[in-house]
Amino acid sequence: MLFCLWMASQPWLKVNKDGHRFINESGTYENILHADEYNKGHCHYTLFDSNWTKYVQQFKMHGCSRLYPFENGADPNIPWQVFQKKYFPVLLEKGFLMKADTIEELAEKLKLPKKELVATVKRYNKLVKDGNDVDYGKEPFRLSPLDKPPFYGAKNTGDILCTMDGIQINTNMNAIDTEGNPIPGLYVIGNDSGSYFANTYPNLVTGMACGRTVTFGRRVGKYLAKL
Repeated sequence: MLFCLWMASQPWLKVNKDGHRFINESGTYENILHADEYNKGHCHYTLFDSNWTKYVQQFKMHGCSRLYPFENGADPNIPWQVFQKKYFPVLLEKGFLMKADTIEELAEKLKLPKKELVATVKRYNKLVKDGNDVDYGKEPFRLSPLDKPPFYGAKNTGDILCTMDGIQINTNMNAIDTEGNPIPGLYVIGNDSGSYFANTYPNLVTGMACGRTVTFGRRVGKYLAKL
Protein backbone atom coordinates (compact mmCIF):
# COMPACT_ATOMS: atom_id res chain seq x y z
CA MET A 1 0.00 0.00 0.00
CA LEU A 2 1.47 3.34 -1.02
CA PHE A 3 0.43 4.92 2.25
CA CYS A 4 2.84 2.63 4.06
CA LEU A 5 5.81 3.58 1.92
CA TRP A 6 5.45 7.36 1.85
CA MET A 7 3.27 8.57 4.70
CA ALA A 8 4.00 5.96 7.35
CA SER A 9 7.75 6.33 6.78
CA GLN A 10 7.49 9.92 8.02
CA PRO A 11 8.69 10.40 11.63
CA TRP A 12 5.16 10.80 13.01
CA LEU A 13 4.25 9.64 16.49
CA LYS A 14 4.02 5.85 16.42
CA VAL A 15 2.49 3.70 19.14
CA ASN A 16 2.00 0.01 19.85
CA LYS A 17 -1.25 -1.83 20.48
CA ASP A 18 -1.22 -0.64 24.10
CA GLY A 19 -1.25 2.98 22.92
CA HIS A 20 2.33 3.56 24.09
CA ARG A 21 5.17 5.13 22.19
CA PHE A 22 8.01 2.62 21.81
CA ILE A 23 10.67 3.96 19.43
CA ASN A 24 12.56 6.93 18.00
CA GLU A 25 10.50 7.37 14.83
CA SER A 26 13.39 9.05 13.00
CA GLY A 27 15.47 5.91 12.47
CA THR A 28 16.24 3.73 9.47
CA TYR A 29 13.59 1.79 7.56
CA GLU A 30 14.23 -1.50 9.27
CA ASN A 31 14.36 -0.23 12.87
CA ILE A 32 10.62 -0.09 13.38
CA LEU A 33 10.08 -3.39 11.59
CA HIS A 34 12.48 -5.12 13.93
CA ALA A 35 10.69 -3.45 16.84
CA ASP A 36 7.37 -4.77 15.51
CA GLU A 37 8.65 -8.29 16.09
CA TYR A 38 8.27 -7.59 19.80
CA ASN A 39 5.01 -5.63 19.57
CA LYS A 40 1.61 -7.21 20.11
CA GLY A 41 0.27 -8.29 16.74
CA HIS A 42 3.66 -7.47 15.17
CA CYS A 43 2.38 -4.03 14.19
CA HIS A 44 2.34 -0.36 15.12
CA TYR A 45 0.07 2.66 14.60
CA THR A 46 1.01 5.92 12.86
CA LEU A 47 -0.66 9.13 14.09
CA PHE A 48 -0.64 12.67 12.69
CA ASP A 49 -2.88 15.73 12.57
CA SER A 50 -4.25 18.16 9.99
CA ASN A 51 -1.04 20.20 9.89
CA TRP A 52 0.73 17.27 8.25
CA THR A 53 1.44 19.13 4.99
CA LYS A 54 3.54 21.65 6.93
CA TYR A 55 5.37 19.02 8.93
CA VAL A 56 6.40 16.83 6.01
CA GLN A 57 8.29 19.84 4.68
CA GLN A 58 9.86 20.47 8.08
CA PHE A 59 11.05 16.85 8.34
CA LYS A 60 13.38 17.18 5.31
CA MET A 61 12.95 13.53 4.34
CA HIS A 62 14.68 11.94 1.36
CA GLY A 63 14.23 8.96 -0.94
CA CYS A 64 10.78 7.38 -1.04
CA SER A 65 9.73 9.44 1.99
CA ARG A 66 10.18 12.79 0.28
CA LEU A 67 6.88 14.59 -0.38
CA TYR A 68 8.16 18.08 -1.24
CA PRO A 69 10.43 19.25 -4.09
CA PHE A 70 14.14 19.09 -3.35
CA GLU A 71 16.28 22.19 -2.85
CA ASN A 72 17.36 22.04 -6.51
CA GLY A 73 13.74 21.98 -7.68
CA ALA A 74 13.61 18.25 -8.48
CA ASP A 75 10.23 16.66 -7.83
CA PRO A 76 9.77 13.91 -5.26
CA ASN A 77 8.47 10.48 -6.27
CA ILE A 78 4.98 11.45 -5.10
CA PRO A 79 4.14 15.02 -3.97
CA TRP A 80 1.98 15.61 -0.91
CA GLN A 81 -0.89 16.94 -3.04
CA VAL A 82 -1.41 13.47 -4.52
CA PHE A 83 -1.93 12.02 -1.05
CA GLN A 84 -4.27 14.78 0.01
CA LYS A 85 -6.45 14.76 -3.11
CA LYS A 86 -6.17 11.21 -4.46
CA TYR A 87 -5.01 8.64 -1.91
CA PHE A 88 -6.55 9.89 1.33
CA PRO A 89 -10.18 9.69 0.11
CA VAL A 90 -9.66 6.10 -1.07
CA LEU A 91 -7.79 5.02 2.06
CA LEU A 92 -10.46 6.56 4.28
CA GLU A 93 -13.25 4.90 2.31
CA LYS A 94 -11.60 1.49 2.52
CA GLY A 95 -10.78 1.84 6.21
CA PHE A 96 -6.99 1.78 5.89
CA LEU A 97 -6.79 5.34 7.20
CA MET A 98 -8.90 6.58 10.13
CA LYS A 99 -10.02 10.17 10.70
CA ALA A 100 -11.38 11.60 13.95
CA ASP A 101 -12.12 14.93 15.63
CA THR A 102 -10.61 13.83 18.97
CA ILE A 103 -7.83 11.54 20.14
CA GLU A 104 -10.43 9.52 22.05
CA GLU A 105 -12.42 8.96 18.87
CA LEU A 106 -9.27 8.06 16.95
CA ALA A 107 -8.36 5.53 19.64
CA GLU A 108 -11.80 3.97 19.34
CA LYS A 109 -11.55 3.69 15.56
CA LEU A 110 -8.06 2.15 15.77
CA LYS A 111 -9.18 -0.14 18.61
CA LEU A 112 -6.55 1.30 20.97
CA PRO A 113 -7.05 1.99 24.70
CA LYS A 114 -8.35 5.55 25.00
CA LYS A 115 -6.79 6.49 28.33
CA GLU A 116 -3.32 5.29 27.34
CA LEU A 117 -3.40 6.93 23.91
CA VAL A 118 -4.57 10.27 25.29
CA ALA A 119 -1.75 10.17 27.86
CA THR A 120 0.78 9.28 25.19
CA VAL A 121 -0.29 12.13 22.91
CA LYS A 122 -0.26 14.57 25.83
CA ARG A 123 3.27 13.52 26.77
CA TYR A 124 4.45 13.68 23.16
CA ASN A 125 2.97 17.15 22.64
CA LYS A 126 4.88 18.36 25.70
CA LEU A 127 8.14 16.99 24.31
CA VAL A 128 7.42 18.78 21.03
CA LYS A 129 6.70 22.04 22.82
CA ASP A 130 9.92 21.72 24.84
CA GLY A 131 11.84 20.90 21.67
CA ASN A 132 13.60 18.09 23.48
CA ASP A 133 12.66 14.43 23.11
CA VAL A 134 14.09 13.21 26.40
CA ASP A 135 12.20 9.92 26.01
CA TYR A 136 13.65 8.66 22.71
CA GLY A 137 16.02 11.34 21.42
CA LYS A 138 14.31 12.31 18.17
CA GLU A 139 15.71 15.42 16.50
CA PRO A 140 13.75 18.62 17.27
CA PHE A 141 13.02 19.35 13.58
CA ARG A 142 11.33 15.95 13.28
CA LEU A 143 9.03 16.49 16.24
CA SER A 144 5.46 17.45 15.31
CA PRO A 145 2.49 17.82 17.69
CA LEU A 146 -0.97 16.33 17.39
CA ASP A 147 -3.03 19.38 18.30
CA LYS A 148 -5.09 20.34 15.24
CA PRO A 149 -8.12 18.18 14.43
CA PRO A 150 -9.12 16.22 12.56
CA PHE A 151 -6.57 13.59 13.52
CA TYR A 152 -5.45 10.68 11.37
CA GLY A 153 -4.21 7.21 12.21
CA ALA A 154 -3.33 3.98 10.44
CA LYS A 155 -2.25 0.49 11.44
CA ASN A 156 1.07 -0.51 9.87
CA THR A 157 3.24 -3.58 9.62
CA GLY A 158 6.08 -4.88 7.47
CA ASP A 159 6.13 -5.75 3.79
CA ILE A 160 8.70 -7.22 1.43
CA LEU A 161 11.00 -4.80 -0.40
CA CYS A 162 13.94 -7.07 -1.17
CA THR A 163 15.42 -10.28 0.12
CA MET A 164 18.18 -9.82 2.69
CA ASP A 165 20.02 -12.95 1.52
CA GLY A 166 19.78 -12.50 -2.21
CA ILE A 167 20.60 -14.84 -5.06
CA GLN A 168 24.26 -15.75 -5.49
CA ILE A 169 25.69 -14.91 -8.93
CA ASN A 170 28.96 -15.17 -10.79
CA THR A 171 30.73 -12.36 -12.64
CA ASN A 172 28.38 -12.73 -15.61
CA MET A 173 25.30 -12.21 -13.39
CA ASN A 174 24.47 -15.89 -13.86
CA ALA A 175 22.75 -17.33 -10.80
CA ILE A 176 24.70 -20.18 -9.23
CA ASP A 177 23.53 -23.22 -7.27
CA THR A 178 24.68 -24.37 -3.83
CA GLU A 179 27.77 -25.95 -5.39
CA GLY A 180 28.74 -22.75 -7.19
CA ASN A 181 27.71 -23.99 -10.62
CA PRO A 182 25.89 -21.64 -13.07
CA ILE A 183 22.16 -22.30 -13.47
CA PRO A 184 21.47 -22.33 -17.25
CA GLY A 185 19.35 -19.43 -18.48
CA LEU A 186 18.97 -17.70 -15.10
CA TYR A 187 20.53 -14.24 -14.72
CA VAL A 188 19.91 -11.82 -11.88
CA ILE A 189 20.47 -8.08 -11.41
CA GLY A 190 19.09 -5.48 -9.00
CA ASN A 191 18.45 -5.53 -5.26
CA ASP A 192 18.20 -9.29 -5.01
CA SER A 193 21.40 -10.15 -6.84
CA GLY A 194 24.64 -11.16 -5.18
CA SER A 195 23.37 -10.64 -1.61
CA TYR A 196 23.81 -6.89 -2.04
CA PHE A 197 21.58 -6.27 0.98
CA ALA A 198 22.80 -9.30 2.90
CA ASN A 199 22.92 -7.69 6.34
CA THR A 200 20.77 -4.56 6.31
CA TYR A 201 18.76 -2.22 4.11
CA PRO A 202 20.21 1.27 4.71
CA ASN A 203 18.23 4.38 3.82
CA LEU A 204 21.05 6.86 4.17
CA VAL A 205 21.80 7.04 0.43
CA THR A 206 18.87 7.46 -1.93
CA GLY A 207 18.86 5.06 -4.87
CA MET A 208 22.12 3.44 -3.81
CA ALA A 209 21.44 0.30 -5.90
CA CYS A 210 20.44 2.15 -9.10
CA GLY A 211 23.89 2.57 -10.63
CA ARG A 212 24.83 -1.00 -9.84
CA THR A 213 21.59 -2.30 -11.32
CA VAL A 214 21.93 -0.37 -14.58
CA THR A 215 25.61 -1.28 -14.95
CA PHE A 216 25.07 -4.98 -14.30
CA GLY A 217 22.03 -5.03 -16.56
CA ARG A 218 24.11 -3.64 -19.40
CA ARG A 219 26.85 -6.13 -18.67
CA VAL A 220 24.58 -9.16 -18.78
CA GLY A 221 22.88 -7.84 -21.92
CA LYS A 222 26.22 -7.57 -23.73
CA TYR A 223 27.25 -10.97 -22.46
CA LEU A 224 24.05 -12.68 -23.66
CA ALA A 225 24.29 -10.97 -27.05
CA LYS A 226 27.55 -12.79 -27.67
CA LEU A 227 26.14 -16.25 -26.88
